[in-house]
Amino acid sequence: MENNAVILPWDEFAFKYQVNKYSVIPLAPRDKMPRLPNWSQYCDMFMDAERVKSFYNNNHNIGLCLGKASKTFAIDVDSEDEAFIKKIRQIIPVSPVEKKGAKGFTAFYRYEGQPSHSYKDEHGNGIDILAHGRQTVLPPSIHPKGMAYVWLTKTTLLDIVPEKLPVVEEFRLKQIAELFKKAEKPINVRAPTKQDAARSKMDEVADALNYIDPSCGYEQWCEIGMAISSEFGDAGFYLWNAWSERSPKYPKAGSIELFKKFKSFKSTGITISSLFHYAICGGYKPNTGWGDPPEEESQEELKATQRVLAAFMGTPVDEEPQEDTDALMNPPGLLGQVYDWVVRSNPLYQPMYSLPTAMNIIALFYAHKLKTESDAHTNVYTIAVGPSGSGKTLAAGLINKFFSYMPNIYMKAMLGEPKSDAGLVDSLVSAGGKGLLMIDEIGHFLRLLKSSSASVYTASIGGEFTKFFSKAGDTYTSPAYSHNAKKSSIQIPNPCLIIYGQSVKERIFAELKRDDFIDGFFNRWLIFESETKIALNNTDYIPPKENPPVKLVEMLQSIDKVVTDKKFSTNKAASLTGGIHILTVPITASAKQMLSDYGKKINDRRVASDHGLMDYPMSRTFEHCNKLALLACEWSGDLEPVITSQSVEWAIAACEHNLRQIKAKMELMTESLYDEQVKKVLDRIPKGRRMSSHIFHKTLGWINPRERKVILEDLLTRGDFEWEVNGDKKYLVRK
Repeated sequence: MENNAVILPWDEFAFKYQVNKYSVIPLAPRDKMPRLPNWSQYCDMFMDAERVKSFYNNNHNIGLCLGKASKTFAIDVDSEDEAFIKKIRQIIPVSPVEKKGAKGFTAFYRYEGQPSHSYKDEHGNGIDILAHGRQTVLPPSIHPKGMAYVWLTKTTLLDIVPEKLPVVEEFRLKQIAELFKKAEKPINVRAPTKQDAARSKMDEVADALNYIDPSCGYEQWCEIGMAISSEFGDAGFYLWNAWSERSPKYPKAGSIELFKKFKSFKSTGITISSLFHYAICGGYKPNTGWGDPPEEESQEELKATQRVLAAFMGTPVDEEPQEDTDALMNPPGLLGQVYDWVVRSNPLYQPMYSLPTAMNIIALFYAHKLKTESDAHTNVYTIAVGPSGSGKTLAAGLINKFFSYMPNIYMKAMLGEPKSDAGLVDSLVSAGGKGLLMIDEIGHFLRLLKSSSASVYTASIGGEFTKFFSKAGDTYTSPAYSHNAKKSSIQIPNPCLIIYGQSVKERIFAELKRDDFIDGFFNRWLIFESETKIALNNTDYIPPKENPPVKLVEMLQSIDKVVTDKKFSTNKAASLTGGIHILTVPITASAKQMLSDYGKKINDRRVASDHGLMDYPMSRTFEHCNKLALLACEWSGDLEPVITSQSVEWAIAACEHNLRQIKAKMELMTESLYDEQVKKVLDRIPKGRRMSSHIFHKTLGWINPRERKVILEDLLTRGDFEWEVNGDKKYLVRK
C-alpha cells in the first residue's frame, strides 16, 4: 500500500540531529537555501530549543552546518560518470555515512580544520570540500527537482556521533587537487594582449577562483564579477563565466545573458583585491601581494566596497546604524512562506516590492481573526515606492492571483478606488467590515484629494483613512450622508481597512507636506522603497500557473477553520468586541521583553529629537511594530498562533526601514501646505493693492472659505495686510 504520510523534515528531525551533536538550520521548502539570515553563526554554535520550534509547521528542509560546531565536514561528488566516481572512491576513505540528492553522493568525515574548496573539470565532473562556514542538505529533505534526499548507507548521522566519523588525511585532499590539475583543461581565457605578464595575472586569478564557492550569495557573486572586470575588462568575462558554471545556480540562459550582466560592471570602484580577499578566506595562498593589503587600507576598501555594492544592488547604505536587510527580507511564519511564493512568482527580482505584497495578503487573511494582547489588528497601510517600470504593479498583481485560489469572500474584500468618503464607507460595509484597497499611483491619488477643485466628499477620504486606522479595535460611526445608512449613520465594529499603494518616489514625496506628518495622516503609513531603476530578471521565476500556491492555500484554510472554531468556543483567548469575535494571539516572554525594550528605545529617540519633525513618525512606530509582529506570528504543529522573538525581530527591522525612508526623504517635502498657500497669496496680491473683503475672497477662490479666513487673520497679525477705513467702507491693503 502506498504511504501518503506527509514528512516534515525540520519538525521531525531537527532535535534528533541536535541531540546527536549536529548543528542544523531550516532551509526553504523544496530548496537548498537557508531560511534565516546570518545562518553561518550555527557553524560555531547550536540553535536554542525555542528557535528550533519556531520554524515548525512550515515544511522546511533541513541543513547541516559544517565545521566547528558539528565537528563534521563533507566531500560532495557532483557527477554521474561512473569512471570518475570510481577514481574518487579510490582516493577518499570509506565513510559509514553517505547521502544522495539529484546525482553523485556526499560522504561525511570528522572535521579537523580542513578548508573548503571547489573543483570542476572540462566534463562537468565536480567535487566540493564542504567545511566550516558551509552547509549541506540532509535527508529526508525535498530536492528542488522534486525527489527526496536519501541515505545511501545503512548508518545515518542519527546513528553515529561526529567523534566516530573517519578522518581524511591531508595527502588524500592533495590527491584530489592533483587529480583535477591533471584532468582539468586551462580555463579558456582570451587575454587582452599576448604579453606574459597579463597571462600570468589571469592564471593567478583563475587559481584563486578555485578557493571561492561559486554558489555564494548574489551580492558576493556580483562583487567577484566586478573585481575581474576592473582588472581585465571584457576579456575577464571568460574567467567569471567559467567559475560561475561550476554552480548549480548558473542561469539557464547561459553565457549570453551572463555577458550582458558582466558588461554592466563598469567603474564600480571594486578592485581585484576583493577577489583575493575571498580566496584567502577559503585557504588560498597568493603568489603576489594583491590579496594582502595593509589592515587599515583593507578596512577602508571594505567600506568602499560595501557602498558600491549597495548602490549597485539598489539598497542605499546608512552609516549609523547599518540596516539589517537580511532580517527584513526573511520574515518568519506564514508571512515568510507567502513572501517566498511572491518572490518566485515575479518575473523581476524585486524583494522590496514582494515584501509589502506578501504583507497585504496576510493582513487580509488575518483580518477579523487575530489581534495582539495590546489590541493591535492587521489594518496596515503600505506604499511600494520606486522608479517607473521597476515592477511595482507586477508584484501588486500577485495579490489577486493568490486570492483567486481562496474562497470568494477574499476577492469580494478587494475594494475599488473610492471617489468619496461615503463610497469608501459603503464598500467596506459591503465587504463585511474588512477589505484591501489597492491604489495604483497613490501620489496622484493624494494630489487629487488635496486639489482645490476636489469636492468636499473627495477631500474627506483622507480623513476617513485616519479614522479607520484608529478604530480597528473599536467601532466606527459613519457620516450621516452614507446612502446605505437607513438611520442617521451606520456603525462598523472593528473595521479592518488595509491599503496598499504604489508610487514613483518623485510623485509621492512631492505630494507629501510636512503637515501630513504633523497632523498624523502619513505617520500611519509604511514605506518600502526600491532604488533599482532597471530590475534584474528573476532567475528563479516560476509563472503562477505553474506554481500555484496550493499547499499555502490548504494551510490557510486549515488555519481558518481552527481559528473560527476557537473564536466561537469558550477558549479564554477569544474575545468578543462589538459583535466581532477576534482571537488574541499570545506572545512569548522573550518576544514581549524585546518589544518592550524597543518601545523604550523609541521613546528615548523621541526625547533626543526634542520634538523635531521625526518625532511625528516615531510616535506611531511602536504601534506599527505590534501590528507587524502580528503579521509575522508563527504557528505550532497544532495550529496555535504565537508571536515569537523572531516575529518581533522582523517587525523591528521593518519599522527601522520605514523610519530611514522617511528621514531620507524629508528634504523632498515642502515646509507646509499652509505655508505654500500663504506664499501664493502674497505672490498673487502685489504690495500696495487696496481691495474690499469681497474682492479679497474672490481673488483667492482656489482656497476653501475656512482656510481663507484663517490665512487672512494670520496675515493681518503678521502685518502683511492691514485694514483701512474710508468713511463707512473698509478696505484691505497689502503692505
